[in-house]
Amino acid sequence: MSATEQGDSVIGHDPLAWIAQEEDEAAAVASSAADAPDSAASAMDNTPEPPQEEAPKDVQQPAVETAIALAEHAASGEIVVLDGDMGIANIHDWHATFREALLQHKKVTIQAASLNHVDTAALQLLYAVQREATASEVALVWQDVPDAIRKTANIIALDDALGW
Repeated sequence: MSATEQGDSVIGHDPLAWIAQEEDEAAAVASSAADAPDSAASAMDNTPEPPQEEAPKDVQQPAVETAIALAEHAASGEIVVLDGDMGIANIHDWHATFREALLQHKKVTIQAASLNHVDTAALQLLYAVQREATASEVALVWQDVPDAIRKTANIIALDDALGW
């Protein structure tokens, strides 16, 4: 009696039989995992779960949103945090910071929530940074610019040029 008369394949085996075996094995693993208690499943994992910390109740929603936005930007670009007073006395340091950020990244976020005061020289530097970012095709994102700083820029007609 030949192999075809017995119902077997001509080549003697089913070349796709391994697919059915893998599906059966996967179903068995899924079934046993579903039946096992959570503690047993986590014990098999060997990786400890990080402790769950509750967010402080006094955190305001905008602060959380800002933190999330900063984290997203950090993953894809540079974040420059402006804080304290920005003026002629420290303009050279800020210039170096901005220049490096614009040269090394295609996206720069300027976080200004902690900025207390700017003078005309600082606003001129920020305007130069805005222009250089545009010329270099660097995305420049301003975040949390305080109203007092916006008013100062408005007095010398730079608020529109800065994109605020």
